[in-house]
Amino acid sequence: MTDQRIGSVICNYKIIRSLGRGGMAIVYLAEHVEIPGQYRAIKFLPEEFTSSKLLRDRFHKEAEIMASLKHPNIVSVDNYGVEPGGAGCQGDVYYFLMEYVEGEDLSKHLKSRGRLPVKDCVTLGIAIASALQYAHRFSPPVIHR
Repeated sequence: MTDQRIGSVICNYKIIRSLGRGGMAIVYLAEHVEIPGQYRAIKFLPEEFTSSKLLRDRFHKEAEIMASLKHPNIVSVDNYGVEPGGAGCQGDVYYFLMEYVEGEDLSKHLKSRGRLPVKDCVTLGIAIASALQYAHRFSPPVIHR
């Protein structure tokens, strides 16, 4: 099955490839059409969820909360919203545009490094805990499943 989003443009960013899919969203890598080398990640609410007002509202609230977070260990959200049709979709496109951080996810990172020295584990743990503590101070609290 061909991914119809690849090659489409949203918010002046051309979608290059899929980065991953979670329980409620699909994330793509995109490059600015006028500024080569400027990359962002774009998170979309899958088309099959857009008919549910509850899921649309949850997605919008997540984008709103994420856009308000300003922490060095949490990606920044540049823009979010809804665009009618486009991006290879039949209906409206719900998205948020965020900072792209190149690298592997935490579990892959840890597996690829083997057994880490205690100092590295503590440093990594502190960075993660700092971001979580910051995010959990907000009301409603940010909860990642």
